Amino acid sequence: MARERKKGYGPKKPIAPIPRYWNPPIVLVQEEQRRAIHGASLTVLEHAGMRIASEEAREILARAGARVEEDRVFFPWTLVEGALRKIPSVIRLCGRTPEEDLLLDGRHTYMNLDGNGMEILDFETGVRRPTTLADLETATRLADYLEQIGYVWPIATARDCPVPVQPLYETRCQLRNTTKHVMTMTVADGFCARGVIDMAAAVAGGREALRRRPLISLFESVTSPLALERGACEALLAFAREGLPTGIMTMPLSGATAPVTVAGNLVLANAEVLAGLTLVQCVTPGCPSWYASCSTVMDLKSGGVTSNGPEDYLIQAGTIAMARIHYNIPVMTGVMGTEARAPGWQSAVEDSLSVYTSALCGADLMPGAGLLKNATVLSYEELVLGCEIYEMVRRVKEGFPTDAESLAVEAILRVGPRGDFMTDPHTLEHMRELWQPEVLRRCSFDVWESSGRADALERAREKAAWIMEHHAPEPLPVSVDAELDRILETYAAEKGGI
Repeated sequence: MARERKKGYGPKKPIAPIPRYWNPPIVLVQEEQRRAIHGASLTVLEHAGMRIASEEAREILARAGARVEEDRVFFPWTLVEGALRKIPSVIRLCGRTPEEDLLLDGRHTYMNLDGNGMEILDFETGVRRPTTLADLETATRLADYLEQIGYVWPIATARDCPVPVQPLYETRCQLRNTTKHVMTMTVADGFCARGVIDMAAAVAGGREALRRRPLISLFESVTSPLALERGACEALLAFAREGLPTGIMTMPLSGATAPVTVAGNLVLANAEVLAGLTLVQCVTPGCPSWYASCSTVMDLKSGGVTSNGPEDYLIQAGTIAMARIHYNIPVMTGVMGTEARAPGWQSAVEDSLSVYTSALCGADLMPGAGLLKNATVLSYEELVLGCEIYEMVRRVKEGFPTDAESLAVEAILRVGPRGDFMTDPHTLEHMRELWQPEVLRRCSFDVWESSGRADALERAREKAAWIMEHHAPEPLPVSVDAELDRILETYAAEKGGI
């Protein structure tokens, strides 16, 4: 008989990464291809260079051996490869407690929220509207509860906050509403980077405590093709000097800001990331760093982005192969980010294929849950459905043992021909190991009709509503919470009291 619909979901569970103990990564990009991409990237950096808009960053690179002409930096291959050797192959992103730390060691995959949505499908009305700080708070509380979400970043843009200090409002919101690791991705200058570091230090118990247990990290995006803006450089320098985890993200668009071929996209993206990582390592050798890519392809009909398609999945596989296999450094690949306007068949197909690709190829970090329409529109139902997809992938990636108990020879001999295993002790012992869905439906047609024909979307909505009503994240100490307010007020005053 089909199970009754769940009335509650219980207390918050530990973070559930996708393990890679049984199954090694699938390698879709072979060694010869990786060597070709690496060599081509070095040629680009040596002869085309990067536009580095920060004079301070250019001076740092020049002292390290790069050639600088006005705002353009040309990287000798020895400088780049020397920097790559300094990047740790294993890094730790910390939560408020060690139980929520993320170990980026090539043996775990963690999923994250998608980032920087500008609109939301209102949970009550279903009407699309601009996102607010309150939406970010709700989404962060959902992420804090969902064990499939390993870390958070701003999935919703706080469009009702003053723009010059908007990242500080977003950081304070997330530090208050989750005990998981917070990765900032809207900090676009040194000013806000310093404010974010001050806030994280207040939560950690000081700068030294923050260095020992980095509760916060940063990634900055390259402007394709081949440019790193001044604000991004300033933020990178601020985090690198503190020795805090710092990633470089590339997001070229094949056919527009990158070559139209998959290989050409990978060469450009690889060159951009290597340049940024070289800068970070020139500031603080050994700084925990990771390689990040949300590269995609231009839609030839509209000129927009595809976000999902076979080329996107090949780019994901190539990114992971370059970072984790060729350079042996942690890697983040964007997943999900469906083109669909609402949760449904299209979003399920696109989200599933992208998560499978990155997880099976061996990504360390996979941001992407919760946004629709090319990662621009937040949907709480989409977030819950994304976690269900992740759970299915996690179960596949876990693999299966072949010890004597799992091979079940004794049970097969005991049951014999034309028997059944329904009441056999082996079944009773192991049946709860089978994966069970939370929002997908498994029931008879009659049960489905009698329950109002509720589908996965409705059940995802029910789960999101339950979390909103019942889950309250572990609060910060009152004194720390007040210190976050003070820091925000101080920084806002520097911008004219906004």
